[in-house]
Amino acid sequence: MKTFRERKDVEYGEDIPPNTSIVDWFLARIEEWGKSANMQVFSDPEPGGKVAIAMAGKILVLDIEFQVDHTDDDVNISLKSLKSSHASPLDAPATAASTISAVDASLDTFLTAVIEEYLEELLRKESRRDPILIAKLGRHMKDYLRYIMKLDHLAQREIEGGSRWFTEGDDLSSVAQLIVPKEATTVAQ
Repeated sequence: MKTFRERKDVEYGEDIPPNTSIVDWFLARIEEWGKSANMQVFSDPEPGGKVAIAMAGKILVLDIEFQVDHTDDDVNISLKSLKSSHASPLDAPATAASTISAVDASLDTFLTAVIEEYLEELLRKESRRDPILIAKLGRHMKDYLRYIMKLDHLAQREIEGGSRWFTEGDDLSSVAQLIVPKEATTVAQ
C-alpha cells in the first residue's frame, strides 16, 4: 500500500477519520510532515485547548500554535499563529534570545495560507470534503518543508551564518515591487 501512495503520478485521497478524532489526526499529520522533511518536531498541548508545535532544522525554527475548541457534538481546530525564526551557527548558543532573528513575514504568510487552506477543506462537512484535494495539499506542505530544509542545510554551510538564504528572496521581492509599477507605466506608454 505504501508503494501505491508514494507514486507521483497518482494521488489517492486521505483516510480521514470521523470528526470526533479529526483534531488528533490533523496534529499527527503536521508532525509527520515535519519528520518527513527531517525536522525535529516537538508538540506541547497547553491548557485551554492550545497546542504548540515546534519544527526545527539546524538554523530555522517554525513555531505553530493551534486552538482546539470542543462543542457538544463537534471538535474544531484553527491556526492561531505561525512564526518562523532562524539563528546563525556562528552566534552564541541558540537559546540566547538575541541570536534568533525573525525571518521575513512572507514565509510566515505563505505557510499560514497553506495550513489554513488545508484546515478549511478538512473541516468541511464530510459530504463536501474532498479527500484527494486534502492529500494534494498535504503533499504540497511536505514539499515546502523539504525545500525549507534544503535552505536550512545551505544556511548551515555558510561561513557568515547563512541568513541570506531566508532573507534575500524578500529583499529581491521588495525591490521588484518598486520596479514593476514603473516598468508597467513605461511599457503602457
